[in-house]
Amino acid sequence: MMSDKQTRCPKCTTIYKVTLTQLTIAQGMVCCPKCSINFNALTHLVQPAVSSETRGSAIKKSTLPTHIGERKKIGSEPSANILDIFERKIENSNIDLLTYLNNLNYFHNESTLSLPALHLSGGNALKEAPHPRSTRFYYLLWGSINVLLAMVLILQVLWFNPKIINDSPFFNLLFKQVCTVLTCEKLEDYYSQVKIDKVKVNRAGKGQTVFSGVIVNEYENSLQIPSIKLSLNKHNAEILNTVILPEQYLTNDLYKVRRIPTHSPFKFKFTVPVDCKDFDDYHLEIIRP
Repeated sequence: MMSDKQTRCPKCTTIYKVTLTQLTIAQGMVCCPKCSINFNALTHLVQPAVSSETRGSAIKKSTLPTHIGERKKIGSEPSANILDIFERKIENSNIDLLTYLNNLNYFHNESTLSLPALHLSGGNALKEAPHPRSTRFYYLLWGSINVLLAMVLILQVLWFNPKIINDSPFFNLLFKQVCTVLTCEKLEDYYSQVKIDKVKVNRAGKGQTVFSGVIVNEYENSLQIPSIKLSLNKHNAEILNTVILPEQYLTNDLYKVRRIPTHSPFKFKFTVPVDCKDFDDYHLEIIRP
C-alpha cells in the first residue's frame, strides 16, 4: 500500500513497516520490539525495494505499538483519487504531503504563528569591544579630578562674588583656607606691598590713646582689607600686643568697603585702652586676611 512506510531501527537496523496513522498520532515516535528503544521513524525512513519478493524477505511483519486503530479507507473511488495527492512524494524525498502536514511541529521548531528571526549579521561580525577592568586606582584618579574641578568652580564663584564671602562666615573661612594652601607665598608677597603711612598718636583721654593714619596699597591690583597688628613697648618690654580688625579701624565713610584700591590712601583710626605715658615705643604691622 502507498500509505505504508518503511523505517529502520538505528540500533539493530531492523526494518519495519509503519502506517501514516501511526506516524501521525505518535508524531513519528515508535518503539523497536527487538531492542526496546524509541526512535523517530520519520528520520529513519528507507526506500522500499523494487522487487516485491525481496521486499517481503527483508521486511519483518511485526506491528509497532500505537494508541489508535487503522485509518478507515475512503469509501468512494473518485474521492480516493483526489486524496492520492496527499500520498505522493516529491523527488529525492521519503515523506509525502500528508506526513509533512501532520508533522509540521517536528520539522519546524518555531511556532507557525511566531515572527521570523532576523539574522542581520554573522556570529562574530558584531563582537562587543572588551571593557577595561576597573581598578581602585581608576576610581581614585577620577574621584580626585572631580573634587578638584568642583573646588575650582566654587573658588571662581567666590572670587567673582565677594558679597557671598562677606555675608557667609562659612564661605569666608573656606575661601581663606583654600587660598592659604594654594597661594600662601603669593599672598605674603602681595601684602608686603601694603604700607602704613602718616601715623599719628594722640591722647584721647585718661587711659586711652588714638592711632590714626593711612594705608597705601602699592600692589598693581586691589586687595582684601588687611588687619593691623599693634605692639606697645616700654623700656624694651612689651606691654600690649593686639590685632585690630578692619571693622575696628575703618572710618564711618569707609565702613562698607572690603577691598583696598591700588595706589589710593586708605584712612584708618582706632583707640586702645593704654595711656600715652605707659609706652615709649610702638609698632604697626599689616596682617593679611
